[in-house]
Amino acid sequence: MKKTAEKISNNKKKINVKIIIVVLILGLIIAVFAVRGALTIRSIDVIIESVKTEDEKNENTEQENLRISKEQVIEFSGLKVGDKLYKYLRSEISKKIEQNPYIEKAEIKRDFSGKLKIIVTQRKHKYMMNYSGEFLYIDREGYVLEVSSENNGDPIIIGLVTDCSSLSVGNTKIRLNKQDLEKLEVVNNIIASMESNGVSNRIYTINVENKDDFVLQLDDDKKSVHIGDGSNLNTRILYMKKILESEIGHSGVIYVNGDLDESYVYFREQ
Repeated sequence: MKKTAEKISNNKKKINVKIIIVVLILGLIIAVFAVRGALTIRSIDVIIESVKTEDEKNENTEQENLRISKEQVIEFSGLKVGDKLYKYLRSEISKKIEQNPYIEKAEIKRDFSGKLKIIVTQRKHKYMMNYSGEFLYIDREGYVLEVSSENNGDPIIIGLVTDCSSLSVGNTKIRLNKQDLEKLEVVNNIIASMESNGVSNRIYTINVENKDDFVLQLDDDKKSVHIGDGSNLNTRILYMKKILESEIGHSGVIYVNGDLDESYVYFREQ
């Protein structure tokens, strides 16, 4: 009988310990949700960074190059000081902000003190496209960022066929179609090769209508360049640079789109 009583007593103690643990866990869960429900946003800090290429990674982002403001980011988020800190999921906030074409990524950080931080990565315009009498600003990944009447000085790509009729002022995000993205990849390679050889800032237009022969217009040099389909770019650019240096002041057409032999690389004055 004594052993049976001790066994019952031990079982009761184990049950009591389990009950206490369950109560503590439930209490902790309730406390966490209570704190979450009570906390409000006390401040919203916005950090805007620009997408950087390999050549730009060691450079600081200049504020004047930013196309969106901190106030706009907060407006896109739908948040305001005084809102419940856990009213929305972070993924929901990011999705709202990323609806803007200029915003590549939005990261949300928050803490229990009520401070909320939004870190935004902004896309950078690289090219332009003529459309309905205006200019479309396009980044190197083919996203249409903005419609504007202003020529910002970026190279104008001629021959893109993406339908942008649904583009309107607001949070409409459009990307070039597959056919145009393939051409844009070649354009990016051309620009990169020209940059490495110090001639990139001369381009006014890039005609991509013929995928086998892209044509560059260099207004300051009074020359156009038939560059080919994007193959053997570095060699073609070096030939082009050599002709530019030897034909200063002469307007005409540079042909580096054929076989890479001296007899097929030439300049025709006009």
